[in-house]
Amino acid sequence: MPSSSAESGLPKKYGSARFRDKITLYKDVGDTFDSRGQIVSDTTTPYSCYADIRPLRGSEGEFARQLNGQATHSVTIRYTTFFGELDRKHWFTFDGRTFQVVQMIDIDNRRRLLEMLCGEVV
Repeated sequence: MPSSSAESGLPKKYGSARFRDKITLYKDVGDTFDSRGQIVSDTTTPYSCYADIRPLRGSEGEFARQLNGQATHSVTIRYTTFFGELDRKHWFTFDGRTFQVVQMIDIDNRRRLLEMLCGEVV
């Protein structure tokens, strides 16, 4: 019987055991005003999925910081069209921490996996 990664066409290193961290994705859709006229940030309905979250280290981290000084983690998820194309308006929560999406890479350009470079919001 083929493994789940073989059935989905994913490379073996991206089998289901690799995606062990549950994240909740959000997208900022703009600012609105409350009843007192104060600005309130509006977000979309959350989308939960499993991800592989790794801190950037060594030369990998140095290269990512050259692209964008805010990148601290690499996050890989299965491709989703829930929000359309992911961009810098997206952020997610994991284990009580908040991460801002800095850059997205469609691995192999086949719409199977997305690698996101993210920075932790302190």
